[in-house]
Amino acid sequence: LGAMNKDNQEIYSDPVLLGDRIKIVSVTVDNPEEHDNGVITVKYLGRDENIPMTDAPTDVTTVQYAFQDDGKLIKVLE
Repeated sequence: LGAMNKDNQEIYSDPVLLGDRIKIVSVTVDNPEEHDNGVITVKYLGRDENIPMTDAPTDVTTVQYAFQDDGKLIKVLE
């Protein structure tokens, strides 16, 4: 879930599912004061699909999201 400021009003995005039983390592926003509120980068630990959910997450994944004009978050393509 994210929020952006547009026309002096906060607009909230819909939640984005990152995964099941993951561990968030960091969340950063570059250039949060920009017109588009910057890019949100989330780094988290997950599991390969062949690893049981009882094992601790160890696979590092980084995803980036940006706000559309309507406030929805979209995944930034690599």
